[in-house]
Parts: sequence; C-alpha cells; structure tokens
Amino acid sequence: DSTTRILDRAGFTVIPAANAEDALRLIEDEHAGIDVVVTDAVMPWMSGPDLAQRVQARHPSVGVVLLSGYAVDTLNVESVLERGAQFLPKPFSGADLVSAVQHVLAARRPW
Repeated sequence: DSTTRILDRAGFTVIPAANAEDALRLIEDEHAGIDVVVTDAVMPWMSGPDLAQRVQARHPSVGVVLLSGYAVDTLNVESVLERGAQFLPKPFSGADLVSAVQHVLAARRPW
C-alpha cells in the first residue's frame, strides 16, 4: 500500500500487518525491533485507538501514529494522544507521514 511504500522509500523498515490482531502479535514477537505502529483509526474488529491503547499499555516505548479521514474530535483518541501518539488526518502527503513517524521516534529516544 502507499503508506508502506512511502515509509520504505524514506528508509524505514516496514513490517505490514493485515489487521490489529496481527499487529499485536508482531509487536509481541518482534517487540525489540518495532519502534512505531502506524495504524488507521477506523478498522474492523478493533479500532486504531484501541490498538494504540493496548500497545501503549504493554509496550510504552513503542510509538503510535493514527491515520484517519475522520476529524480528530469525532474519534475517541484523546487518551492515546495524551500518551504521545500522533494524529495524521487524511489526505496527507508522504512528507507529512514521514514527519509524523520521525516526531514519534524523536519523542521516544532516551536522552
């Protein structure tokens, strides 16, 4: 998909997941190698904010970028944004996506 291509071209290693359950499984299996989860806010079976909350609770060092075509105030994302997740409204440019991921990574680096 285009998100994967953009991040791959920007030099990030991307591990795609088919759905939220697969993403959680990958994080558990590969936790040491996953720095950021990029997810759509609206998905079947588990929303992006729910996925973000689970990731943030179990692996606080993993950052989150939520993508959505819906306005931020129509989604239940306040708690995950307070914990450092970034919200990126659709449509967005490749530069916007890369910037959001870089922002989350910079905020998570130990100093």
